[in-house]
Amino acid sequence: MRGEGQEIGQTADRVIERLRAIRTARGISQAGLAAQVGMARSVLSTAETGGRARGLTLVEALALCAALDVDLARLLDPAPYEVPTGTITV
Repeated sequence: MRGEGQEIGQTADRVIERLRAIRTARGISQAGLAAQVGMARSVLSTAETGGRARGLTLVEALALCAALDVDLARLLDPAPYEVPTGTITV
């Protein structure tokens, strides 16, 4: 069971890292994205810096994906991901 929890944590970290890369590549501020999805900027900031227990809820992650027009399933994939707006690979 411990291994499964670690894998879930790594997946959550990967999704947050990719969402942050997409947000920054598009020049969107934390405050701007958070406002777009009705989330406090502090929630997004804390998730991006790893301070919140396992990052974001599924609903929050889905809202961020919708706002950034990205597919959550693609962000969950362990294969390298090229940010749609540039050449950043995460």
